[in-house]
Amino acid sequence: MGRLYDEPDELDDLEEAEWVWDLPEEECVKDLYDYFKQEWEKTTFHFKGKRVKVNLNRSRVYGYLNYPDAFVHLITRESKMKQRREFDLPRACRLHWIKTILRHSEDPLVWYYEHTEGDGTLKQYYWYERRDYLVILKPIAPDLLLVTAFCVDKHEKIFHRKRHQQYRDGLKK
Repeated sequence: MGRLYDEPDELDDLEEAEWVWDLPEEECVKDLYDYFKQEWEKTTFHFKGKRVKVNLNRSRVYGYLNYPDAFVHLITRESKMKQRREFDLPRACRLHWIKTILRHSEDPLVWYYEHTEGDGTLKQYYWYERRDYLVILKPIAPDLLLVTAFCVDKHEKIFHRKRHQQYRDGLKK
């Protein structure tokens, strides 16, 4: 279903959050967590008739042990060189994009595909390709689990475009 031209475009209006980044990282993380708590712990979010849950188990990531795992995944990125998760400012600045992208999942600007992981786990991908942001959900009957969301790097775009095309090609068969 396409968007009517006179409708405001909530997707195009997405901006990075105006957090006060000149604070020490610990204080920034606390502010982000306050937002996360309000949006994901204290509020129920439904998507396509299903409740979207987050993993509230305590993180095992050093420096983030007092925070839920889902929150840590949404504001940190795994450093392949250091083999640990580190605070990722661009990712953290987009924490508030997740629900908007899901609410607009039928918009042609949000590319959808499914992929079954090697362990048999099905995941749903919602990629706002224009702004390089990807939200990943996992069905856990009867609900959905927010796995993570992140900025898609240039080198990852080809990978996700290929998966998206394979998914679309599979639907045509």
